[in-house]
Amino acid sequence: MPPMPMFPPEILRIVFEKVEHKGTLLDLLVTSRQFSQLVEPILYAQIHIFPKIGWSMRVMFQSLLEALETSNRRKAPYVRAFTLMADEMTRGENGLLIHLLEKMVNLKSLTLRLYKYYNFFQPNPTFALARFEFKCDHYHQDLDLLRLLESQPSLEMLLLDDARQHEDNPRHIFSPTSFPNLKALSLHSSLVYDFLRASPRLTRLRVWGNVDAPLTDSDPIRIIDTVRTLVCASTFNPDAVISLASLFPNLEWLTGRIDTVQDLERLSTHARDLRGIRFTTRVPSWFSGDNIPRVFEILPALEFLDYMDGTDWERYRWYRDATAPTHVFWLCRDGDVWLADWVADAVDVIDW
Repeated sequence: MPPMPMFPPEILRIVFEKVEHKGTLLDLLVTSRQFSQLVEPILYAQIHIFPKIGWSMRVMFQSLLEALETSNRRKAPYVRAFTLMADEMTRGENGLLIHLLEKMVNLKSLTLRLYKYYNFFQPNPTFALARFEFKCDHYHQDLDLLRLLESQPSLEMLLLDDARQHEDNPRHIFSPTSFPNLKALSLHSSLVYDFLRASPRLTRLRVWGNVDAPLTDSDPIRIIDTVRTLVCASTFNPDAVISLASLFPNLEWLTGRIDTVQDLERLSTHARDLRGIRFTTRVPSWFSGDNIPRVFEILPALEFLDYMDGTDWERYRWYRDATAPTHVFWLCRDGDVWLADWVADAVDVIDW
């Protein structure tokens, strides 16, 4: 048998980075010293903890902590992404989590999806995040969390899926210099104005919550001309959608409720450059017949309207100058539409 060819480390590293199965990486880790040195940074780059019934969170945290502290603690700096999904945590487990996060000095992406929240957001963290996702069923606004966010000028994407302003909590005022690099933001409507004051370079915004009237704020908000994509929850009525859209004069893509042609006319006074509108409800009754040409007259840059008709995953587009709608399939998950390319990530479907 001819000897196995020896590839340079650069080529091997590229090959190993394509391996997705952790078990295969573990096998490679013990194959040779060279493989171990190349695989170890890849193996520890992304850590995901998804506890199952009967598993001990404490044991998992302790095992991970021991692994990161062995071999002269060289493994801890490898961690770039950390994801934790947990139903319950004791205060002892919470302390171990704090200790773990302190070790991850090069952490760039942090995802925490929890049932119950304990305060583990420490001042002056060791990492500089580019992406942070926080979801907790029992959580309102916590100043330690907001201070942590404010201490992360490197943040580019922020998803606060269950954080909101509670009536009894004091309002946190961000510094005007906060979030200089934030591009994509998802949050509750009660926090939206606080973040808009400190996010001048924002390009994508998703807002959720129950809004039955226009969003109002006592302090004036400056116009943000960088926002291109706005997604409003289906619980927003048209007045709330138009109120928020009015802050973004260069808006191109909008998801929200538009109930009448008059709503569209009001929207057009603020967002003349809209290229696509995606309805959060099923096809509105007014969107038919003679009204369709009128819609495209109101918004001269509009390329299409995207709507549901039938099941939730069956979406249709009415393109400008079309005589009938086109069945389309979005390549991304429905919740990720706000991060998608509305043209490249949705393909026309041929209905036979």
